[in-house]
Amino acid sequence: MTDNRYRNPVRRNRNIGTAKQGRGRDNRMVVPDGWPDGRVFWENLPGAVCVECETGSHPLAVLVEPTKPGYSHACTVDDVVKLISLIPENDIRDIRTVVLRQPKKKEERLRPVWGRIAYQANFGRYSGPSIHLEAQRAEMKTIWDRSLTPPDCSELERLKKDGHRVASDKRRYIIESPRAAIRNTQLYRTLPHETGHYLDYLNRVIAPAANAGDEDEIKRLKDIYRNSPPEEKEAFAHRYAEEFFKKMQEEGALPFPAIIDAERMKSQGLSLSWFTGE
Repeated sequence: MTDNRYRNPVRRNRNIGTAKQGRGRDNRMVVPDGWPDGRVFWENLPGAVCVECETGSHPLAVLVEPTKPGYSHACTVDDVVKLISLIPENDIRDIRTVVLRQPKKKEERLRPVWGRIAYQANFGRYSGPSIHLEAQRAEMKTIWDRSLTPPDCSELERLKKDGHRVASDKRRYIIESPRAAIRNTQLYRTLPHETGHYLDYLNRVIAPAANAGDEDEIKRLKDIYRNSPPEEKEAFAHRYAEEFFKKMQEEGALPFPAIIDAERMKSQGLSLSWFTGE
C-alpha cells in the first residue's frame, strides 16, 4: 500500500515539460485563422491600392498590395481584366473583386498557394465573393517529395505544361518556376480554376438557396457543400479551367502577351516594380 505522505506528484507526472502537456504550444508556427475584428488573414490588406475597372457590363475592383523585395505580381491589372472579360458573364457575375496579395513569410512557408476563392470576403465597400492571386518569388524553387498522390502527379504535369522546369533525384522533385511560368499558372489556370469553384458553389448552394427561402435549408445546403469531398470540388474546378482555356485557345484569344503599361500603372497609383520585381 502506497503511503501518500511520501507521494511526489511532480515526479509521477511524466507529461511535465513535454508537448503532451503543452510545452511549446505558444511557440508553434501557425497562420492565424482570424483577426480581432473578425476578418480572416487574407482579408487584411494594409496599403492596398484599388483600381476600379469594367469588363463589358461587369464592374470589377482589383485590390493590389505593394510587394516586398524579391516578390512580384506575375499578372498585371490589365492581364486580369482581359482574362475576366473572356469568361462567360453568368459564370462570374457575382465576383466583383480580384485581389493581388502579398503573402506574409509565415503564410508562404505553411500555406503556399497560387490563389484562392473567397465565397464571402469583407473589404468594406468591396465586400462579396472575390478571387485572390498571391505574389510569388521570382525564379523560386519548390521541393516535392517523390511519393506523390494521383492528384499531385496530375498537378506536376500541369506545371510542366505551364513552363515550370521539373528535375528529380532519388528522393525529391525540384521545381523551378520562371516568372513567365508563374504567370501562365496564375492567369490561365488559377483564375479560371477559382471561377470554377465559385460556379460550383453557385449551382449547388446559392441558386437552390434562393429558391428555398428557409434559413435551415440554406444552412443544410452550405453544410453539404462544405463537407463534400475535396477531390470532387477540385475535379470540377480543374475541368472548368481546362475547358475554358481550350475554347479560348481555339478562338485565338489565349494566350496573350503580358500587358505592361508603365504610364497607366502610374496613373492608377501602382508601381511598375510590383509587377517586375525590379
